[in-house]
Amino acid sequence: HNHHNHHSHHSHHNHHNHHGHRSHHSNHSTHNHHGGLFHWGKHGHHHQHHKRHHHHRHHCLPWDVLPINSAPMQVVTASRLKTKNKPPKRDLIIVGGGDAPELTGVTVKMPLAGLRCGDVTYYEIEVHPVDGGVPWRVARRYRHFSALAAEKGVRSSVPLPPKLWTRKANEDPNNLEERRQGLELWLQGALQLTPPQALAKFLLLGRCGLAPETPLAPSAPEYEEVLYLLEVAVPPGMGPDDLLKVQIPGNEVITISIPWGLVPGTPLKLWWDVMNKTLSVHQHQDWQALRK
Repeated sequence: HNHHNHHSHHSHHNHHNHHGHRSHHSNHSTHNHHGGLFHWGKHGHHHQHHKRHHHHRHHCLPWDVLPINSAPMQVVTASRLKTKNKPPKRDLIIVGGGDAPELTGVTVKMPLAGLRCGDVTYYEIEVHPVDGGVPWRVARRYRHFSALAAEKGVRSSVPLPPKLWTRKANEDPNNLEERRQGLELWLQGALQLTPPQALAKFLLLGRCGLAPETPLAPSAPEYEEVLYLLEVAVPPGMGPDDLLKVQIPGNEVITISIPWGLVPGTPLKLWWDVMNKTLSVHQHQDWQALRK
């Protein structure tokens, strides 16, 4: 029993991890590694992807200063697209550049049942700023909650729901619904009792927009000068939550975290705000794309 304990980072990292992280890390001892909380397995292409591209993963946010000895990050060049409609800035979700987003005064909810992808379940978390700012969402697995709960300084008013040990238990819709409710209560409690900084990676990495309430209307001319639509190809084997450096036309390089909901193989569309030097997503990302 001791061996499984409560998914402390290391038992989690060594014991439950069949994607070759350890062999990778023994080969790349220069990589600054803190227990692998944000080296998250991806849906669909686990094995080949981990062997080839694992050294690009970071468990930092796009706004963090990366440790000097961290692995080099891939750089992709963005191309500019012509577009008539530009979204109002208030509807954009910043994924890189500018200042780190503020997390004081947000509420969370987990409205949907867990989404099964192969033998893995993801839970959608909606984050709503109380000041009426634009909401966003992220996808997390149970083990991400479990690793977060084990982090120093993270406290909640309710216990984390227990781990389900068998595949059968994990596939039972009743268990998943009960767990969804339990995780939602745990996260809401953690927001009350934990400094926002301790929850930043969990709530910000890979964030994407919620479906807009109303269709996008053509924007006022004031936005014409400052927002450009860019497109980048996501390198093979990279996916949501991964950090990527984007080279903007004009040579600026901005680090982003790849948002959820992008269909694998499709280009990522980003809005470049020239004045604030931020990259954002707007279009409603297809949540169901996770199933592919």
